[in-house]
Amino acid sequence: MTLSAGESLIFRNCELDMDHASYLRYLISRHDALNMPYPFAIKLSFLASPLALGRATLIHGEDSYEKIGAFGFVYGTGPGEYEDRENCQIETVFIEPDSRSPVVFLAAARALVDSIREGNPDAAYVQFWTVADHDPNERLFARIARLPGAARTVVEGLALYKAPLSELDAWIGGLASRLARRGALPEAIITPHEKKQMAPQA
Repeated sequence: MTLSAGESLIFRNCELDMDHASYLRYLISRHDALNMPYPFAIKLSFLASPLALGRATLIHGEDSYEKIGAFGFVYGTGPGEYEDRENCQIETVFIEPDSRSPVVFLAAARALVDSIREGNPDAAYVQFWTVADHDPNERLFARIARLPGAARTVVEGLALYKAPLSELDAWIGGLASRLARRGALPEAIITPHEKKQMAPQA
């Protein structure tokens, strides 16, 4: 689905059974595009785990209400038996190719960080796994790995990225401020902090 020019986004947390079913149907229908180097059964476990161990969100266009993406994460990690809830592991993020843009990326990234904090105010780190080589998002991930306190670890052909949630949030805010100063960010998603940064210096 393509997001119309200027169309706002709705981030719907999947709390009801019908939301769970819609979330899974949507991502299963696109599992080949998720860049998960696993058999289908393992992919399915990654897609479903946020419904039980964290949060899942569907992204809709406000006018059409068509789905244009989704994300899901869990609190804790498998090795920590999901008791290390200061760590938040992102299981999947997907945005329809025709709807990808800096504005959509920033809105989704903000919604993700806000959802992590809303579900667990004590969350301190965000991590995710991806293929170690030839990932289409490698430049983006490399920038995340350079954040203060962040790290990239390669294990058996997979790369684990981990960064402090506060640093990730600050980086997202910095990107938004730069876009806002160039007039490339809709007024509706500019935060008061970014408006202050845009104000002429005395």
